[in-house]
Amino acid sequence: MEENEDAFFVLLFGVMAVTAALASVVQLPGIVGAFLAGLALNEAAQNKPAAEKLGFFARSLFIPSFFLVTGFLIDPIVFVRSLIDNLWLAVSIVLALVVGRCG
Repeated sequence: MEENEDAFFVLLFGVMAVTAALASVVQLPGIVGAFLAGLALNEAAQNKPAAEKLGFFARSLFIPSFFLVTGFLIDPIVFVRSLIDNLWLAVSIVLALVVGRCG
């Protein structure tokens, strides 16, 4: 089945659905289940013809959906208040990221 690109792609989506169902059965948080499913699918699709299709779906559908759902979970008032209360921490994290990226 690995050489038939379409069948392997459908199989990967089936594995993803089963992984999501199992994650909810064992009461894992959704983000943990999605992360584990992503790791499993990435490992299974390496060097396979369906890897490009899987990457396209991940970049165009799954990753934007993740950011939208995560964004809706954030309370803007609490976020701004915590930034103000912990400004030194936020600035040091941003500086560490910039230094780490440039260095």
